[in-house]
Amino acid sequence: MSIATAHVVVKGHVQGIGFRHFVKETACDFEMTGSVENHSDGDVEIVAIGERAVVEQFLATVEKGNGFSIIEHFHIKWKEGGHVTGEFNITKATLW
Repeated sequence: MSIATAHVVVKGHVQGIGFRHFVKETACDFEMTGSVENHSDGDVEIVAIGERAVVEQFLATVEKGNGFSIIEHFHIKWKEGGHVTGEFNITKATLW
């Protein structure tokens, strides 16, 4: 099993439309470890940890959006390893 951590910055219309909750629900479906949070500049940051193939599937689903989001840029940085806990959290409240 190859564990990997994906750090994702999502740009576009992704705040104020339930995107973080969509990401968390999707993460639960894929049994991801990690977090999602809004940034004051309008971006959303996602950290996803798990088996690399599963993280890739999770991110492909998230990148499609929740029907209300307009994703303009989906930038992923990978690193090997990470601690899998099975917990996925929304780590900050909306900042606007």
